[in-house]
Amino acid sequence: MASIQMIYSPAGTVWNGASHQFLLYSRDDGSQEVVRGGPEHDQTLQFKSMSARSLPHEEQLQASRFGRLAVSIGPYDITSPDWPGLQTDRGVVFDQATFDSYYKQTLKEGPDSALESTWTDIKKHAMEIDAQGHVYAPTGPNSNSLASESVRRAGIDAPKAENGHVFGLLRDVMPWAPGAGHRLETPEQISERQLRESEAALERRPVGNLLASLKLVEAEPVNLGPQRDLGLAQPKAHGIGLGD
Repeated sequence: MASIQMIYSPAGTVWNGASHQFLLYSRDDGSQEVVRGGPEHDQTLQFKSMSARSLPHEEQLQASRFGRLAVSIGPYDITSPDWPGLQTDRGVVFDQATFDSYYKQTLKEGPDSALESTWTDIKKHAMEIDAQGHVYAPTGPNSNSLASESVRRAGIDAPKAENGHVFGLLRDVMPWAPGAGHRLETPEQISERQLRESEAALERRPVGNLLASLKLVEAEPVNLGPQRDLGLAQPKAHGIGLGD
């Protein structure tokens, strides 16, 4: 039976209790495909400054040695960063024992015919996130943010893994996946937010306030020609006629 799973593997080369999420599609014929995210640059490097998060987008990218959040989609084999390889006399082989130790959550299962459209949808959303160029950060947006957000946008309830336990200490307990709950904005949400921010900035400016409150209307034309004598007589004061 085919399945779409969220896989949790230990994050980084030095164990720190955190896990790395990636999505795995196992087809009926035994082939497997993965959707995963990661930093554009070497993830072992650190931010130059945590204050980079308050900078405009392009400046954030320049300030971060991680670069942007990048997605990769492809076969789950020796070419995949998430494939557990084991060096043997016969070369590098799949490390089944290591893979079995990963925490797994089955999101959907059934025949390929029932899962292909969902998997295609997940890949589409992952590529959309990749194209948005989010700045990668260890606590999010990160690989866990991409995996969970791709699933959410495909209409699947994303797993909640922020309050888990250290990997391997307890069985069947969801591990800690920092950044999994970090929501990534869609292009439409970004446009709406930018519009709200622009309107708020306008309201904070005195001149902007004045201009926004003024309503220009077309004034009626003024007749500057000679006025007609309407035949109005000057008033008389108590019987005394003016000009008599």
